[in-house]
Amino acid sequence: MFGHKGLKFWGVVALTVVFLSGQGSAGEVFAKDPVSAVQDTAKALVDVMSVNTTVVSGQPQGYFDRATGEVYISQRLIPLSYTRSGSGFIVDPSGIIVTNAHTVAGAGGLAVTLFNGQNAPVTEAHLVAGTDIAFLRFDPTFPLATIPIADSDKAVAGMSVYTIGHSDFLKGSVIGGRIMGVQWDTQGGVPHATAIQMSFDMAKGDSGCPVLDGKGRLLGMVAASLVGSGGTTIAIPSFSIKTALEEFRASSPKH
Repeated sequence: MFGHKGLKFWGVVALTVVFLSGQGSAGEVFAKDPVSAVQDTAKALVDVMSVNTTVVSGQPQGYFDRATGEVYISQRLIPLSYTRSGSGFIVDPSGIIVTNAHTVAGAGGLAVTLFNGQNAPVTEAHLVAGTDIAFLRFDPTFPLATIPIADSDKAVAGMSVYTIGHSDFLKGSVIGGRIMGVQWDTQGGVPHATAIQMSFDMAKGDSGCPVLDGKGRLLGMVAASLVGSGGTTIAIPSFSIKTALEEFRASSPKH
């Protein structure tokens, strides 16, 4: 179901190195040690904190008004706030982050924590319709590191890929694996990768992590609802991220 064009499927940090496969496939050439290249991207990773609100209600209470003969029902509504954390990474030095849309959807407030522990409020959030991609903008106070974007249309089965975990179990771990298959679709007469299946067995807290090639370039982003599926993980390809990023830049230029 993967790996053939035209076919579709349905359906500063401490780093620990975990390899899920051997060396790169035949023909792969790395400019430097892949682990070092992946580690170089660590300063572009961010924690995304979403503050959400909800309302809970107590037990309804009724009372009888003797004067009117009417029965009144009252129920106390209690507003509560809670936070959730996700992963993201910087794709534009002006202060643009890409993350999963589900992490920020419905948030009453958003902030990001940079590699050095600095917190920054999010000034703009954009959810890309029909996808699990969202872009956040913040105002940086120093030059930012970014992750360069690779061409996910060149992804092939057997290719070595890497990520840096975010969940409690894998946080700060460099994980190596292989591409198991690629989903393709034709857009404008040109085939493009629309999903990448990898041999990562990750937790849901790792959604939003970057998927990198051996040169530390972005091939995709771990998808939200498809992590840890039978020893594999699905990534949103960099083609989809790059296309959406260009549209976001054009529609929301920084002033």
